[in-house]
Amino acid sequence: MEFKEQLKIYIKKLNCTAKELSIATNLSAAVISRYKNGLRVPNLNSDTIQKLATGIKSIATEKGIQLGSLDEIESSFVDTLSNNNIDYEIFSEKFSMILSTMNINISSIAKYLNFDPSYISRIRTAQRHPADVKLFSENVGHYLFNTYRRDSDKLQLSNVIQKSVIDITKEEDFVKIISKWMCSNQVNHSHRIDYNNIISEFVTLIDEFNLDEFTQAYKLMSSHIHSESSQLPMTKSYYTNKSTEQFTSDLFKYMLSNTINEPVYFYADSSLSSYFHNKEYLQLFISCFALLLIRNVQINIIHNINLPIENILEGMRTWIPFYLTGQIKSYYIDNISPGIFNHFEFYSRDISFIGETSTSKGDVAHFYITRMRNELNFYKKRMNVIFNEALPLMEIYKENRYDEFFDFMLQNSKEKGTRHEILPTLPIHTISDNLLERILERHSIKLEDREKIIKTTKICKECALNSCKHSYLIDEFPILSKDEFEANPPALSLSKAFYEDTITYSYLEYLEHLELTRRFADKVPNYIIKSNDTTRQQSILISRQGGKWVLVSKSKFPAIHFLFTHPQLRNAFEQYMSDLNNNLITKK
Repeated sequence: MEFKEQLKIYIKKLNCTAKELSIATNLSAAVISRYKNGLRVPNLNSDTIQKLATGIKSIATEKGIQLGSLDEIESSFVDTLSNNNIDYEIFSEKFSMILSTMNINISSIAKYLNFDPSYISRIRTAQRHPADVKLFSENVGHYLFNTYRRDSDKLQLSNVIQKSVIDITKEEDFVKIISKWMCSNQVNHSHRIDYNNIISEFVTLIDEFNLDEFTQAYKLMSSHIHSESSQLPMTKSYYTNKSTEQFTSDLFKYMLSNTINEPVYFYADSSLSSYFHNKEYLQLFISCFALLLIRNVQINIIHNINLPIENILEGMRTWIPFYLTGQIKSYYIDNISPGIFNHFEFYSRDISFIGETSTSKGDVAHFYITRMRNELNFYKKRMNVIFNEALPLMEIYKENRYDEFFDFMLQNSKEKGTRHEILPTLPIHTISDNLLERILERHSIKLEDREKIIKTTKICKECALNSCKHSYLIDEFPILSKDEFEANPPALSLSKAFYEDTITYSYLEYLEHLELTRRFADKVPNYIIKSNDTTRQQSILISRQGGKWVLVSKSKFPAIHFLFTHPQLRNAFEQYMSDLNNNLITKK
């Protein structure tokens, strides 16, 4: 018998609530709930079992129920733990640390372990635990030993488990080390990356950024700067970092004088701050790309993702304005890293430039700009070779890709896997047709927009119902008091309709939609809603299918969706979502 089963037997015999047991045992209701649901078991060496036994005995005495002596109650719990004293929350956290650190694809390890990927995802998030934890841990060890042979991989793993496996050559010894670490109830959080602040800053920047203001500012700036191409040399070189200011200033003039209107290509093996230590020069360099943005030129860019996640996102923050135009296509190349020199290069039909800086000595640098046709042909060939090795880093959906976006959403809704959304307000797929019509009518929404909003709402509902036929769908959103509502009235969640105007609720409409959401949760199997008071972004919706993708959606300025599938970025967002402090408000 498992610990949770023994606990349920006592609760049933006592006919007591979790709150009563919490008070009697001096343990929190949350802890009691975890024990009852099998998500956690107490450590044999702690005083928790004694507290439980004492509390249960106390309630039994008060109600005149015979359960045996205090020692007998305590022994009944100890017997369930003697062969399996595992804290499943810690076990799942350790498993997740391995998956994140080693960038393990869920499908890959699931195939090796002969499990469904959704089952592996639930173990990772502590929604399930293996029937035989020791055997599962040993098989994870076999997978790691046979998959990650390089010393650099073993070093990463050693840092996580705090024991070197670099010199372990026998598979049996390696597996024992991994299994022992995973099954122990000790975890060192100093090795756990704090994704919360990293991702929160990134998401907040997207939330607060206004593309219209950005574009207008650069149009105004470029209108006040004039440059004649005839006054610029066909090629120019710059040496040492002291010439960075001159390079960026000249580059801006070159870019301003060229009427580039075809796709351009840019590759860098380090973040731009590695080349431009002065923020003013970095901003001027970025301004060169802003000129392309104003001309509606498509930018193809390769990011280096073989870096710590904070460095990846630092580099990506630089490009947020370009992502929000939908004019940028992002790529990555596996296993690229800077060597002795950091390197970047740019190609367009009319101009190319390259840059190199020493990774150790800041005064060793070279920048080069060219408009020579034979050199441009050479850099075109180079870029073709580089981009042939690249893979898409993310998909970006704007309104012009509405049909493609919902093709993906509808097709994906038929695939198994838990889905999880964090919303700034109530989910649109739970609203009734009648309430939606009334809200749109009250705001005098024009017919064309009304039809698109209604169409989108129906598709979103179809996706939700499809998903719930085979998997969990978890929605988190803030529940507002009347004072909170009046201070900041929420609006319909319409990012998926690519509708940017604000359509606010009245307080009665809000309460009606909230009640409809609760009824939807009661009626639809596998649909779960949670209160999330930690959501701070007003126009951002984050959703995920565990182990497969994360979608970051912005509702205005502009309405846009970023679909991340790369493991390192996806894992960071998934951990961020898991770390938010949520409270269940309706059915599980």
